[in-house]
Amino acid sequence: MDSWQNRPPSWVGSDPCGDKWDGISCNASRVTSITLVNINLMGFLSGDIGQLSELQLLDLSYNKGLAGSLTPEIGKLKKLSHLHLIGCSFIGPLPHALGSLL
Repeated sequence: MDSWQNRPPSWVGSDPCGDKWDGISCNASRVTSITLVNINLMGFLSGDIGQLSELQLLDLSYNKGLAGSLTPEIGKLKKLSHLHLIGCSFIGPLPHALGSLL
């Protein structure tokens, strides 16, 4: 969260599940989905993303202000089944760890 600018106004507090943040879906107080499409997010994808062990869907499409390289920590998301980053400005090679996801 701290690596992004232009976050949704509902992102207040420290618990995205309990505080009901827009674009975040949870199950049993665990983040399972992040869907923030075309909301003018700016920044980079932090290595902290790897701590979301229950994340199944990550859709940050059409946020041209998201840039930099993809963190290798994304490979820790063993339950990730949908990754949508179309229209973002990420650069560089895909992390090798993505290949270990099924």
